[in-house]
Amino acid sequence: MASLSVPQAAERLGVNERRVRQLIELNRLPAQKVGKRWIVASEDIDEMRESDRPAGRPYSSRNAWGLLVLAAGREPTWLSNPERIRLRGILGSQGIAKLLPRLSRRSEVLEWYVHPSLLERLS
Repeated sequence: MASLSVPQAAERLGVNERRVRQLIELNRLPAQKVGKRWIVASEDIDEMRESDRPAGRPYSSRNAWGLLVLAAGREPTWLSNPERIRLRGILGSQGIAKLLPRLSRRSEVLEWYVHPSLLERLS
């Protein structure tokens, strides 16, 4: 197994070093820390290059939820009219299935403790 440094991995992926470190922090790119440096397996880099990654940045939470609401046939009232028109065009030309990879990781999970006596009222 050949190992690559962060600069080498960045060059192979066609991104900057900061992005490689971000992928490592997000656990999307396996790596090992050796001393003060990150080492990445070349096989993992090749796998990431060959993966079916969507082009472009993920949508913001605001736009991702807007697209999902439009796909459900409702109106995202928190968006301006130009934003809704733009998202309708994107949804119409690409369809929701093609947009799913760019909609992922747009939510925030909050854990709450609720007294068991309140569960029925909450549901």
